[in-house]
Amino acid sequence: MHIIFQFPITDLRLIKDEGLRLVRPFWTSPDIDRTRPFIRQFGRLRDRKNGGVTGWPAEEHYCDARLSIKYKDIHKSGYVIDEGEKAIIYKTYRRLYSDGKFMNKIELGFFDDIEERLKLKRPGMLIKLIDVLKHYSNLPIQIDGDTVQLAGSGPRLRDKFTQATTYKSKYTKTINKLVVDGQLNITVVLTSNDNIELPEDARLINEYRVSQKKICLYGWKMELPQRSVKVWLIKVFKDTDKLPKENPVKTVVRNLRINLARIHAERETLRILLSNIMNGTLPLEAGSNEAKLVKTYVKKITAKLFAKKRNKLDQEDILRFALASEELVLPGSLESLNETAISFNDKYTKNAIKKMADELENSKVSTILYLTSSPKDKQLLDIQREIGMIKDKHISGLHRDRYKIEFEPSVKKTDLLSLLNRYKPTILHISLHASKVDGLYFEGPDHQPAPLSVKQFEDVIKIYNKNRSLTAIILSACNSINHAKAALPFCSYAMGTNAAIPDEASPLYAEGFYNILFSSAPPVYTFCHESAILRIQQADLESPDDRPIDQMFELLTNP
Repeated sequence: MHIIFQFPITDLRLIKDEGLRLVRPFWTSPDIDRTRPFIRQFGRLRDRKNGGVTGWPAEEHYCDARLSIKYKDIHKSGYVIDEGEKAIIYKTYRRLYSDGKFMNKIELGFFDDIEERLKLKRPGMLIKLIDVLKHYSNLPIQIDGDTVQLAGSGPRLRDKFTQATTYKSKYTKTINKLVVDGQLNITVVLTSNDNIELPEDARLINEYRVSQKKICLYGWKMELPQRSVKVWLIKVFKDTDKLPKENPVKTVVRNLRINLARIHAERETLRILLSNIMNGTLPLEAGSNEAKLVKTYVKKITAKLFAKKRNKLDQEDILRFALASEELVLPGSLESLNETAISFNDKYTKNAIKKMADELENSKVSTILYLTSSPKDKQLLDIQREIGMIKDKHISGLHRDRYKIEFEPSVKKTDLLSLLNRYKPTILHISLHASKVDGLYFEGPDHQPAPLSVKQFEDVIKIYNKNRSLTAIILSACNSINHAKAALPFCSYAMGTNAAIPDEASPLYAEGFYNILFSSAPPVYTFCHESAILRIQQADLESPDDRPIDQMFELLTNP
């Protein structure tokens, strides 16, 4: 298994005070053979053995960082596979890459023999990848004689980099504020086998066919104490390591790995650079050399990031995951990002930044609030089946990162507004009993039925709409069409039923609706509804009044 921890570092010294940073080595084209350049306290610059990749400069050379980052008995620090048996970490590397301007990254790579041991010595044994990565995240490393945890070493690596690349006579600790550490990223390359269990919420981003072999790319967010880390998982077929170096499969895996790492590093660089411009830390005067430098960088990098293909690999879904669920700039500042675009006077850069803002807007996490209630004297609904279907579709959905689901059972009539204000949903899904005369049956005191009339439901949604807004309301309840009509002025879509629906229809509607919702970007609610209707038709349920059940579900739209 090959595991890489990447620590992005954004250098703002070129804008604030160009005279602080050492002018050598000459990134991105150092003279390796003649001048033998080095970075003090880090190590020598070296050629990457197999070169860089097409389209990304500054990948063909790196600084060997073994002088600044040290391990103690690293080969003995492998993951414990079984009692008395550890995997061996048989190879490591510590590298610093730089484009000579804003983008820098330190990559710490590890090769171990976990897969070989499991295959040969423990054929029936299963270990969880999340446990392996948490083990590596907790490994101790030494920087300037101090021992720090691997996953938390970003700030120390940033300070080390700043000190090593600043003129000694000008270095002060305040300069560290001009060099910013970004978010940790992890990439894992492993083979297809039955011994290592991927996280269940890791989602398949893309599949690549090379020489009749399949390479799978997954994206996953791993939760560590006080941070969330994006992880790329590259899964290759068995015995890939036995292929010759020049084999096209190995070339694709290598290009993919380098491309993923660079996308993350550039994304972090843009995030930090634009954030500091917007918050006033780096004021740019129109037409200044600094403004031209930033404009040139943003233009070049956004062109590369938004390219549909790179090294013949589709990267639209890759970029979407890289941006998903995180704002590129400071929290709540998507509007500011668009305002920043105005300060760049060329059309391309404005459009690139606005496109980035649109991607981020589309990747924001939406909350689905699912409410149900089971008052006394009402037949129990199979709510667990419906919830289970929604969860299953969420787990398998291509774009599940964009949705968070909150389930609330036994909801009281008086709690509806407070639950809306607590969870602030984009989609409200209510599944319960209802009648045309009384309304939606929530619970009251002592679990007695407490019906919510059309007017009462309208008032709740109207009040909530003064502070927040719903996009869609799904009322999976009998005779709920009038409630949907009443709520429609305050949302874009509202689904209700025009008859008494059989209990089996509600879970089927949810299955068909969320099957499309969690796999579409951006969501098309009419398409989701059509999928739900098709799922009901396929079930061939018995209708209580000889009408087709699928005609009982109506989706209303607000033009």
